[in-house]
Amino acid sequence: MTGTSKFGRLNQARASRDAEVIEEPLEIPTLSPLQPEPERRGRGRPAVGKRSNPDYEPINSLIRRDLHKRLKLASVLLERDMTDILEEALLAWEAQHARSK
Repeated sequence: MTGTSKFGRLNQARASRDAEVIEEPLEIPTLSPLQPEPERRGRGRPAVGKRSNPDYEPINSLIRRDLHKRLKLASVLLERDMTDILEEALLAWEAQHARSK
């Protein structure tokens, strides 16, 4: 075994490799006045849909698990949003209770 440690040999190898690296000037691309500035887009997805629509208000409510499964299944079969189905049911309930008063 030699008198140098494995880390000593690694340091020597790195030093010899670093000595061989030739520094080249770094080219920095510049925009000429004739080139338009690249278009900057916002981060993330565009704000479209019910969540970003001010006419909609999120609610949090608890319903039975079996009712939730039936609602989800109906949503898939009817190809409608669960929100639309719930909104239709709530409007029907509201109309029924408004007549009874």
